[in-house]
Amino acid sequence: MADFIAQATAPKGKLGPWEAEIVALLAAGVSYRQVVVFLASQGVAVSVGAVHEFVHAKKRVSKLAGAKGEPVAPTVKTEAPVANPTTTPAKPGELPKFVWDATRKREIDW
Repeated sequence: MADFIAQATAPKGKLGPWEAEIVALLAAGVSYRQVVVFLASQGVAVSVGAVHEFVHAKKRVSKLAGAKGEPVAPTVKTEAPVANPTTTPAKPGELPKFVWDATRKREIDW
């Protein structure tokens, strides 16, 4: 039974056993191409795309699972929107009314 559990929890795929090293290298600022060179020096032949897909697949899995492996609830912004000086405040359930202020001048910041 212990052998089965070890096989079931073993890292899958060619890059699974190298996950810790890949994460450490990327955290240190190494490029995907340099990760591929490192893996090649260790006898693992992979492409840059394969490393990229592996990393982003791991990110998706970690985003979908919370700290305890439960799905993460979507976050909702609770901040009140900043009032635009060219709109008048609206009553709850109504849209704000637009008021044109021809005297107001703005600098264009392009």
